[in-house]
Amino acid sequence: MKRTAKAIFAALVICQCFLLTDSALAQRGNRNYNYKPAAPTQNWAQSLFSETSHSFGTVARAAKAEHTFSFKNESDQPIEIMGVTASCTCTKPEVPNKLIQPGAEGQIVAKYQTKLFSGQRGATLNVSLKKGNSYGTAILRVDGYIRQDVVVHPESVELPRVLAAEGGTNKVKILYAGRSDWKITEVKCEQPNMQFKLTESLRQNGRVEYELETTIPKNHSLGLVQDVITLYTNDKNLTSFPVALTANVVQPIRFAEVLELNVSEGATAIEKLLLASSSDFQIIDFECESCPVKVKLDGETRKVHQLEVTAEGLNEGRSEHILKLTTNHPQQPTATVRLILDVQTGR
Repeated sequence: MKRTAKAIFAALVICQCFLLTDSALAQRGNRNYNYKPAAPTQNWAQSLFSETSHSFGTVARAAKAEHTFSFKNESDQPIEIMGVTASCTCTKPEVPNKLIQPGAEGQIVAKYQTKLFSGQRGATLNVSLKKGNSYGTAILRVDGYIRQDVVVHPESVELPRVLAAEGGTNKVKILYAGRSDWKITEVKCEQPNMQFKLTESLRQNGRVEYELETTIPKNHSLGLVQDVITLYTNDKNLTSFPVALTANVVQPIRFAEVLELNVSEGATAIEKLLLASSSDFQIIDFECESCPVKVKLDGETRKVHQLEVTAEGLNEGRSEHILKLTTNHPQQPTATVRLILDVQTGR
């Protein structure tokens, strides 16, 4: 009887073990069945850049060759560019602004070191970024081929300040060493109204020199000009090469083109407007149709004028007006300022 009881008890223990084992396996099977692998973490830093690589193509020795990689901060947090490293010293990275606020644009400038290197050169740029508590890295790439036998001196066509009423001219030299029959056959630029004069100054013992004169004509549109002049040759290994063009076309009188005045209804407000030129001039008169604004003129002739602009807060609201200043400056008889008048109640 005792043996029978013991046998029954042992059988119950064994059955319970099998039941527990089956239950555990079933639970494990259910966990495996319901398991979903974690989604890979998106590299937010890399996704900022729509363009991640650039080819400079074939460039002349000592020619200016730069490229800007841009991104827009579309998040609600500032993005900090913590640093940029290059895998090759043939490319020098620069960061104009390290802290990019929401809605602003960030830039990584890759400068190809054509004065120091030649041949096939390329570099990988590792951009370290931070957004809140999140860190990321973006990978950018530049490549190109630097010719040893063609040199541009100076490195680019630069006209830092061109008066619109006068235009401007700049010259660079193109130096070549190699074939005696090497020629520049054509000069092109997408910038409208540009004028180019190409003069061969030397052809001797395989050495060829050209002088390229670039002219921005009078009354060219105002603002910054950034473009590329393309020189075409009869060399099948170098059918064309670029020369960078940078210019800034300005008016002779410098001033803020927009002036905002904030005033309470029924009151007046005064803002200063500064105008400056490299030569003496006089502000003779002003005109502002249908706007409650007065300008105090002193009739003096000088290089710098600081005008008092007084606005009356007649009607609540925001309005825009055009203020025209008449001068005796031979190159700019009129200076036009856009006025923004903001009149508020109880200001």
